[in-house]
Amino acid sequence: MQLCRWEAISKLKKFGGWVLRNLFLFNKALEANTLWRMLTKIGIWHKVIKDKYFPYVSVAYVIL
Repeated sequence: MQLCRWEAISKLKKFGGWVLRNLFLFNKALEANTLWRMLTKIGIWHKVIKDKYFPYVSVAYVIL
């Protein structure tokens, strides 16, 4: 049961909201940030993620 719309509580306080983040957009931003770091940096964390989730294809190919 929903008592209030998400749009109403995610507004700024001065507009009567609770200033909660839009979780869908926040998740997309985190995914994009992780992908950007995986494409531009060399490190153990990026190698583990690439080897686990993209063992046979390039990460750039997955984006397209």
